[in-house]
Amino acid sequence: MASGLVVGQSGGVTPVINASLAGVIAQALAETAIGPVYGMRHGVRGLLERDLIRLDGLDEAFLQRLRGTPGAWLGSCRYAPEEAELQPLLDTLAELDVRYYIYIGGNDSADTSARLARLARYRGRGLHVLNVPKTIDNDLPEMDHCPGYATAAAYVALCTRLLLLDTRAMRREEPLRVVEVKGRHSGWLTAAAAAFAEPGSAWPLLIYAPEQPLESERVLREVDTALSRCGHALLVVSEHAEDAAGRPVGEGRNVQRDAFGHDDSHGPGAFLQSLLQTDLKTRCRLEVLGAMQKVALLPQIALDRDEAFACGRHAVELALAGESGACVTLNREPDAPYRITLSSAPLERIARSERPLPAAFLNGSTPAQAFRDWIAPLVAEARPLAERLVETA
Repeated sequence: MASGLVVGQSGGVTPVINASLAGVIAQALAETAIGPVYGMRHGVRGLLERDLIRLDGLDEAFLQRLRGTPGAWLGSCRYAPEEAELQPLLDTLAELDVRYYIYIGGNDSADTSARLARLARYRGRGLHVLNVPKTIDNDLPEMDHCPGYATAAAYVALCTRLLLLDTRAMRREEPLRVVEVKGRHSGWLTAAAAAFAEPGSAWPLLIYAPEQPLESERVLREVDTALSRCGHALLVVSEHAEDAAGRPVGEGRNVQRDAFGHDDSHGPGAFLQSLLQTDLKTRCRLEVLGAMQKVALLPQIALDRDEAFACGRHAVELALAGESGACVTLNREPDAPYRITLSSAPLERIARSERPLPAAFLNGSTPAQAFRDWIAPLVAEARPLAERLVETA
């Protein structure tokens, strides 16, 4: 008799997390070894509360629409089950005759799945636990990049390009602008702001990734140089920038923690805006890209949606092949043209870990050529839009 499969979405959404969900469902429906397909409403909370919906009645037309819809269709959560809640999860899965558990999430979600897989092995349950990676932060170890990053990176790069044009146009009155981007403690999204800036160009663009300390004196010096050269400047800073002592940069007002224990931003963008206006006596605007980085589904980035869909399908294939306690990984083949290989890595190597931007990708306040080469194929579909823009006279 065919066994059931359950799938859920967890953590912050990405522009393509639903594409991964569509991939899981499509592959599950194509497998005769899989019977009922259940969706967990709001991640693992749905399984705890038995808030499940049947997905095996969805048709191809719906899955195609789902594949191109941002947000998390099943509902997401930021919830780490207590140890005492893991056994009830296993019991519910056993009652439903579910042997395949697929969770779409990042490093914290990987920890939930890893703990569930360990308990299932200890109890002798025939449960196959697989994770599908997702995060716009691109900070998961064991892979070249994560589904969701390419679209978010292209969005950040396009916003930066547009804001540079606006800043240049208004340079007589408002010559400075600070842009705060997401990324938690890794600088992948921060560096992406320079993806459409040509090497050696005169763009007055300063990138401050969290892997390097944000020092006020250095910022003031570099901005003053940019103003002298171009008459305007745009600064891009990560939401979790730190100073040389490892302290969060910002005022730190009303900082809260989510269910996974992560602090909200301390407001480094507002800090830099105040610093520049106070010390340089120059008007500065602040842009916080915020949630739009997670949900802006650019129609040009088919690559990201296709890879997310393929990761969902591959998770089902791995589960049916007997694998458990693993996460799907995307690895780039070293030769040109751009190609990826789907594989897997143990969840323990991914759970609660962060992959920083490599030092070789950083060159002061300008991303190195190695980073530009790495990111180029991921955002290539959006580049023509940036190149059609005419610079202000």
